[in-house]
Amino acid sequence: MIRRKIRTPVSLSKSVSRIAVLDGAKGESQLCFGYEQGDFGLKSCPAPGAQTVNGVTADKLYAVERHALFGLTLLEYTNGFAVVFKDGQTPYNFAHLDSGKPFSAEARNENGDKLIVYVCGDKMCVYNGETENMQTYNLPTPAYGGVVHCGRLFAVDGNNGCKVVWSGLRVTDWQDGVQGSGYALLDGDLGQVLELKNFGDDILVVRETGFSVMHAMADSRNFRIAPSQNVIKTGGRINVGGVLGRKYYFTSGGGLYSFDGDSITTEYATGAILSSLGRAYVYGDGYVYADCVYGGVRCIMRYEPESKKAVFFGADCSFPFISDGKLYCVKDYGFYNLSTENGEDGRIWRSQPIGNCGKKVLKTLWADACGSPEITVVCGDVSRKFKGKGKFLVNASGENLKIEIRGHAAVKSVTAELEVRK
Repeated sequence: MIRRKIRTPVSLSKSVSRIAVLDGAKGESQLCFGYEQGDFGLKSCPAPGAQTVNGVTADKLYAVERHALFGLTLLEYTNGFAVVFKDGQTPYNFAHLDSGKPFSAEARNENGDKLIVYVCGDKMCVYNGETENMQTYNLPTPAYGGVVHCGRLFAVDGNNGCKVVWSGLRVTDWQDGVQGSGYALLDGDLGQVLELKNFGDDILVVRETGFSVMHAMADSRNFRIAPSQNVIKTGGRINVGGVLGRKYYFTSGGGLYSFDGDSITTEYATGAILSSLGRAYVYGDGYVYADCVYGGVRCIMRYEPESKKAVFFGADCSFPFISDGKLYCVKDYGFYNLSTENGEDGRIWRSQPIGNCGKKVLKTLWADACGSPEITVVCGDVSRKFKGKGKFLVNASGENLKIEIRGHAAVKSVTAELEVRK
C-alpha cells in the first residue's frame, strides 16, 4: 500500500483595514440631502416647520421683495395684489393694481421722503413712508422687471419686450423730455428683456439669451448701451436671478452661472443627481438660492460662491425668501419657516462604495455624533440599521458596501473596519 503524504490545507490570509467613511469635510458622498458637510462633519440644513402664516396663499405669487427701510416684506402677485408679510402676524393688503408682472422698488421724492414704488400692469402705486400717504398713477404703458436708478424708474415695456422705458428725475414724472421720460429700443439678437437690475453704476439688462449693459446716469442725453453683448452658450434660456457683489447669478439648462459684465462663468453644473435647476434668488446674505430637483426630489439649492459648495434641503419646497433675517419657502401653496431646528424625514447622506472592488466584510463601525443619528450599512439588497453613536458590531459582507446616515443630528465622523481576503 502506498502511503500518501497528508495534504496541508492552504491558509487564506486576511487583511484588516480601517477606512474613514466620513471625517469632517473628508468623505465623498453619492447623495447628500438635508445635510451640510464641512470641517464639522455633517450638520442639519434648514427644513420646513409648521405653516407660519394663515389666510394668504402662494397661488399666483410672482415675486417677494424685502424693503428693510420700511421693515416690511411684500408678496407680489400676478393678479395685481401686493400683501405685507410679517412672521406671526396676520398679512394685510398693501395695494391692488391691474394684472401683470409686478415689481417694487425704493425711491425718494423731491423732499427726500422715502417711497415704495409698486408697479403691476399699467398702474403704479407710490407709498410715502414719512406721511404714510399712498397714491396710484397711470403709466403710459404696461411695465415689468423694473428698478429705480439715479432717481428714475426704469422698466421693460409690457407691449414690446425689447424696449426699456424710464421716468423723469422723479418716479411719478412720465412727461417726455431730456429731463423727463424716454425709452431705448434694443436689437432682438438676444431676445426679449426679462428684467433690469442695478449693476454698480450701470443697469444690467437681462435678456432671454444674454445680457446688455446700460450706462444711465442722471442726464438722459448720456444714456447708452454698452457695445459688448454676451450670448450665453449654456444649453438653455436664462432663468432670472439676482446680483450678489459684482456678479449676476442665474440658471439655465446646464446649471448655475454668473455674469460679471464681461464673461459668463459656470458656477455649479447639473448632473445625474442634480437633474434640473429653476429660478435663482439672491437676498444679500452671501448665498444664491435656486429651485431644483435633486435625487428626484423637488427642493431648494443653497450655493455659496466663496466656497463654491452647494447644499440641498426642503423636500417639496420652492420659492425661498428671507424676511426679518429668517428663511421661508412655499410648499403646497402655503408659506413655511425653514429652520435647522426642524426635522426632515427625507434627510440622508450616502457614502460612495467602501473599499476596493471585490467581496469584503465590514466588521465594525465607529460613529462620533451629537444626537442620535440612524446609521445603515447597505449591502446590495440587505441592510443593517444602528442608532446613536459609539461602536457597532456589524459583520456584513458584500462587494458593494455603503453607509447611509439619517436623522436630525450632527455627525462628526464614521469609521469602518474592513476585512478583505487576499
